[in-house]
Amino acid sequence: MSRWACPSLHLIERNDVEAQRSPATARRKLGARLRRLRSETKLTGARVAAGIGCAPSTISKFEGGTLIPDAEQLDRLLTLLHVEDVDERQSLHQLLEAASETGWWEAYDDVLPPRFDTYIGLELDATSVEAYETTLVHGLLETRDYASAVLHGASFGTPPEDIDLLVDVRMRRKELFDRDPALRLSVVMEEAALLRPIGASAVMREQLQYLIDQQEQPHINIQVLPFALGAHVGLNGNVALLEFDDQPPVVHAEGSTGNNFLLKPREIRRCKLLLKRLHEIALSPDDTTRYLTKTLKELT
Repeated sequence: MSRWACPSLHLIERNDVEAQRSPATARRKLGARLRRLRSETKLTGARVAAGIGCAPSTISKFEGGTLIPDAEQLDRLLTLLHVEDVDERQSLHQLLEAASETGWWEAYDDVLPPRFDTYIGLELDATSVEAYETTLVHGLLETRDYASAVLHGASFGTPPEDIDLLVDVRMRRKELFDRDPALRLSVVMEEAALLRPIGASAVMREQLQYLIDQQEQPHINIQVLPFALGAHVGLNGNVALLEFDDQPPVVHAEGSTGNNFLLKPREIRRCKLLLKRLHEIALSPDDTTRYLTKTLKELT
């Protein structure tokens, strides 16, 4: 079992880390509140769209958090939805302001894989991430040299300078451990992820030592699935469960179509059961630390 149960580039100052929030959260919250207000007034999306002079699809995007109105559109929406309370209108405008901000990762849009910007935004807002990795060390647990070796080795004609930017992104994501409270991370990884030689042996030695050190952190849990287990429930691929204080959980699954996000309750339940089982059959955290120490000694 894991040591804690997951509820069913550039360094920046600690205060800045604590203040980080993804604008995607504000967009989703604003959309949810607009949808609730429309429901309370019993107006159709088409009626609201006609009232503010836009397409019905635009209202759907506003409510889904994939598009935000400008300040004038928001005022017209609130008037149409009979929101007269000054404090409530101000609160919604504050949400709009937060939703209009730019996430730090958006500066890397040209090099990020499709939809990975969405994952970074979710990860920034999450209180915990529980993940299963099949072939590589989890991105939040990689050293810079390991990440560089992985990304350079897996590239297909990507310019070296773009790969260096992706390494910067991977390192900056780890600032989530510097905030208060720190992101809680629990990872089950296949033994193959630790035995696959990535870069020179010095790179692997540093990576293994880094995992041993990180295992000591109260907010990090690492478990290894040994080869001896044979076939098991996790062989379908990488998966991660992200949980939040004030939002439903989200499942991130990597597949042949790239980054996929699962939101349905039955998908969340299935993922929780899958991860629970993987924690049960993996080496305990203490046994994992002993395994990592033994593997490191064999490399020296």
